[in-house]
Amino acid sequence: MFQFCPGQERTSISRRALLMGGFAGAVSCAFPRVACGATAIVLPTAAGNRRFSVLYKGDRIGTHTVSYSSATGETRVNTEIHLLVKVAFFTGFAFSHRSEEIWRAGRLMSLNSETVEHGETLHVEGAPMPQGFRVVSKGGPFIAPPPRP
Repeated sequence: MFQFCPGQERTSISRRALLMGGFAGAVSCAFPRVACGATAIVLPTAAGNRRFSVLYKGDRIGTHTVSYSSATGETRVNTEIHLLVKVAFFTGFAFSHRSEEIWRAGRLMSLNSETVEHGETLHVEGAPMPQGFRVVSKGGPFIAPPPRP
């Protein structure tokens, strides 16, 4: 059971909590400095692939899949989220997110993502540079400084 409010138990995540979690993930992609850690990152293997059903009030409204593949010293992390809420025969809410990260030796080497919500598309791309990790999105380019030793 999830408990987001004191004294109130839920068996599924509320739409607001789901959207805020997605927003927090998007912010961490746009500003990776906040997410920097001083320790090395250990990425899962293909055995760590995960597929979740997303529920709202007990009804399945979508899926969230995270898959890993390793080759030539790189690990690819692919994330896909597809949500669709129908009201009668009309779409009440639509959201999709697809991203690919490429990691090498515990460092993020490439980020490419696309999020579509209510028909509006947001692209985010990132790559390392000598000055840090450069992220380009709708808000323009941003360079996160490299992690401190």
